[in-house]
Amino acid sequence: MAGRTLSIVPKVNLGGVDEFGLQGPAIIYDGEFTNGMSQIEILGNGGIWFDLYQFDYNNWAVQGKIYQHLRSLPARPDWDGFVTISEGVAWAKAHPGALQNPTADNMLYVNSATLDFGGLSESDFPELNKPTDLNLFNWSGTACNGRCRATTYALGAVRMIHYGLGKVSIVNDAATDYDWNTGGAFKRRVAINTERALKGLDDSHGFKVFYYGFGQLNK
Repeated sequence: MAGRTLSIVPKVNLGGVDEFGLQGPAIIYDGEFTNGMSQIEILGNGGIWFDLYQFDYNNWAVQGKIYQHLRSLPARPDWDGFVTISEGVAWAKAHPGALQNPTADNMLYVNSATLDFGGLSESDFPELNKPTDLNLFNWSGTACNGRCRATTYALGAVRMIHYGLGKVSIVNDAATDYDWNTGGAFKRRVAINTERALKGLDDSHGFKVFYYGFGQLNK
């Protein structure tokens, strides 16, 4: 079962996502929330499932805002848990300054199960259940498909955890920011500067991304 968390006070807004992402029933919760919290924890700390026909705050205006907010979510590029390169660039241009001033609404939420990690394999992780620094460009290769290219484009150098049998997760930190920051080795600087010029990007473009769920290695 999937869910997203909404905050009612002081206004109706997207608080973030639980471990299942944007789709599915919404949870109304006004407690301290962090992305990826489990539904069990949220519901155990006072969260409740939202039902338009049963939920009652004795305030039709609030109910209307909740309903409109939920109806707007399918239009987001991350509704299906995956963000293409063109969607990521468009989102960055539509939300200048989002990386410097992140909110639950201007960041995107990506399901790790939708990603393609190219030629990355279990042997590339020296230890199980511990973060490993990886540069996905090293495993993209010529056979990298569109989904693999979007994964590599968004993540680049990232930290991942392997749990065994090819099951992996993304460590959410500064490395998962969707940006085009300059710096690094010469080859990377050339690639980034070229991309910025081709796509019309600058330092104001970029946003936070939260990766939830688990991915699967191809080998």
